[in-house]
Amino acid sequence: MIRTITYNGVDFYKAFGFIVDTVTKQPPSKKENRQSVPYKSGTYNMYSNLGYSLFEDRELVYTGQLILDDSTDLDRLLTKINSIVMSPSGDKVLQDNFNSEYHYLLEGQSVALADNERGYGELTITFKGYPFKIWNKGIHDVKWDEINFELDEFQPDSFSAVQGKTFTVNNTSPEFVPFKYTASADFDVTIDGNAYHFSKGTYTAGYKLKPGKNVFNVVNANSVSSITVSFDWYRREL
Repeated sequence: MIRTITYNGVDFYKAFGFIVDTVTKQPPSKKENRQSVPYKSGTYNMYSNLGYSLFEDRELVYTGQLILDDSTDLDRLLTKINSIVMSPSGDKVLQDNFNSEYHYLLEGQSVALADNERGYGELTITFKGYPFKIWNKGIHDVKWDEINFELDEFQPDSFSAVQGKTFTVNNTSPEFVPFKYTASADFDVTIDGNAYHFSKGTYTAGYKLKPGKNVFNVVNANSVSSITVSFDWYRREL
């Protein structure tokens, strides 16, 4: 199987014949968040108050081959690749066909041709951006944690909203995630002391699930005895 990438909707093998030989990718490091505190030895971890960690940008470097008839054709093709990689502003979707379960949101940083001998070149493309990889399937379609086999757990996505009761949605991502919900009736909840309204139907929520357990306290079910609400979101992983 040929390894290649699709960036901003362009398949680099179909468009340019680009075949990936090597990939350099490391999980992003944590942002420094330790501070000196008076009358305390060492430093204090500010993440303790925040409740979650922050991370530096992710960087991916793809090196591969370009083979054309002559150097002129290779130069022309390189111009096209530059326009795809370097022109878009902001992070765009990058899909590695060897990792089809998830994608990245990255911005092109550089396109470097190491050689151009008679139409053969070794091309290195560098991307940088959003630190998390994003699953292509929503949690509704992937119930089990398929990435971290040591921490396999079932992900429930449907709950009963009963006035005066609570239900817990567990976001296993190390990042706040947007989500959609489908509710069978209107109801109100509080989460960490903040009030939110759920409307009957399917909507994108106006807030995000925090990392870890999100406890929903049902405070008003509008006299409806049985309300069903389901959630769907796209997990983030380092």
